Amino acid sequence: HVEHIAPETVTDYWHRYVGTSSLEEPEKSNRYLEYANLIGNQTLLEFKINSSIKNEDWEVKKTGIQDPTYQGYTDSSIKITTDLLDFNNWEITLIRNRSNWFVETFLAIWSPNSSQQVSTFSQWNSTIRD
Repeated sequence: HVEHIAPETVTDYWHRYVGTSSLEEPEKSNRYLEYANLIGNQTLLEFKINSSIKNEDWEVKKTGIQDPTYQGYTDSSIKITTDLLDFNNWEITLIRNRSNWFVETFLAIWSPNSSQQVSTFSQWNSTIRD
């Protein structure tokens, strides 16, 4: 399943975390949805985990809760998702950077005659400057 890291259903927590809480409506909600729908804010996640974390806070999404039915990204077997565990927060700069990483990775993999190595997002992100 496709998981929206910052969920499509906005909460006050996610407005603060993504950085849209200081805006006035309707720009506040519109900007949040723009960020939430960027490819960098999406990942692949097993259905069972996705349905258990839904719109939860970042820490809950990462680690779940001490309940075997309430799992987080730590329980995923999908590398593109477990790579997110390297981040202590999830905000707009990371969403934008991850969107750029997706584009570069796509081009590296599917460009003709490409022999470029593909990095994980956390590796790639550690080499750039904001």
